[in-house]
Amino acid sequence: MVERDRSVIFGRSGPRRPRLAAWGSRAFLPAIGRVLARRGLHRAESPAARARRAALAQAIRAGREAYVLGFNTTSHNSGAALVRVTERGRVELVCNEEEERYTGEKHCNQYPRHSVAAVLEQLRALGLGP
Repeated sequence: MVERDRSVIFGRSGPRRPRLAAWGSRAFLPAIGRVLARRGLHRAESPAARARRAALAQAIRAGREAYVLGFNTTSHNSGAALVRVTERGRVELVCNEEEERYTGEKHCNQYPRHSVAAVLEQLRALGLGP
């Protein structure tokens, strides 16, 4: 299918003004990154995230069990997942909660507050804290 045919069928896609959108992204993303970092949320490639991964790797090498919480808030199907990394380095899924299961909204992209609450409840059941 050629590009022209696709736009006739599906409509226009992409930003109306690509240069303005690119400029806005370059200005907005670092600013929002700083705001989120102050709240303890870091991008995977940030220095803080690299330090946490190094600490996690050290804990695993020392033979300790570790838990990792991940959540998605930026696209459809927001949610939270908790995995356990065992002493032997095995990764086990403890729970995976999708926000759409709580809101009833397909492809929910809201902040996963219900999912995070469910994961926190699971942590409490395991006798752990965030």
